Amino acid sequence: MKAIQAKDLTDEHWKLYAKLDEDLNTKYYPEERNKKSDWQDLKRENFNEIEIAKEDFLNFHLLLENEKAAGWLGTRMLGGDASFVFDADYDEIPDKVMETVFDIAKKFLSERGKTEIYSNSKRDAIIKSLTKAGGEIIDRKIYTKLTREEIDLNELRKITESLSEKIKYKLVLYDTIPEEILDRYVEILNEARLDMDEFNPHKKTFVKRSREDVLKKLKWDKGPNDEMYMYMLFDNEKIAAFCSLFVREPNKHMIDQAGGLTTVGRNYRGQNLAKYLKAKIYIKMLEEHPDFEFIRTDTYPWNKYMYRINEEFGFKPYEEYCEIKLAMNNEQ
Repeated sequence: MKAIQAKDLTDEHWKLYAKLDEDLNTKYYPEERNKKSDWQDLKRENFNEIEIAKEDFLNFHLLLENEKAAGWLGTRMLGGDASFVFDADYDEIPDKVMETVFDIAKKFLSERGKTEIYSNSKRDAIIKSLTKAGGEIIDRKIYTKLTREEIDLNELRKITESLSEKIKYKLVLYDTIPEEILDRYVEILNEARLDMDEFNPHKKTFVKRSREDVLKKLKWDKGPNDEMYMYMLFDNEKIAAFCSLFVREPNKHMIDQAGGLTTVGRNYRGQNLAKYLKAKIYIKMLEEHPDFEFIRTDTYPWNKYMYRINEEFGFKPYEEYCEIKLAMNNEQ
């Protein structure tokens, strides 16, 4: 098993990766992508992501076995923590893949002066391989979905109409964050992240996101061909709340609120603003995207407030995403 960095991949390697990507999505993530993988698109997307996250030392490796693409690996620094993600085209991840993955992860840790590294996945085989190697599951995120047939448009309209009478804030629709409100957006985002973490039994040291961090994440979350919708409520010049989601180019049958955010400012909670915005944005999706099949969202189970709201809308759990911590040294 050998690993080749993105910068050293030939066009033939990218073609192999496109076939691997298609096979992985077909077998393990059928809801993520219903579009054929194009090697040129994947090449552009990967180098675009590497450029966006170059200050985070993002790197990508293609794993080859007998000159066939067997898997991939990405390494990155996130909020001061070393992290990696990988996938491989095996129903059970073999030792030879894990040895290659860990060799790269250890080198990355050594270069960054770290001894712990984090990974995440929703594939049982990958979670099993990481915990077998001594990884500790430190957090779980629940993916839920709501099919189009389960959405009651009349109920959504009742929610927005009843709350509109009480909510006196200005509603604005964005497809990106304008420069003139970016600082206010960063402030409410950090405030909400800090407050939400109070309920997290696995909390890490809180790292405040800078303006640059938020711009980077916005570019990362919204791919070059994705659509972003964000409803925002303003109390004069102050942001009271916002709610966002994405229509992903690889699969337009899925409205993706996993990665999107629903956030209410400290001084505006208790007014059902989150429920109002979610109902409003779902109505927008029904109006503008007649072919979508379901809405996907993700919530930490300890975030009881948002989990309950999603349940009230009818979202049902269907898969779990785990974050795993590994302590590594050169002797492992």
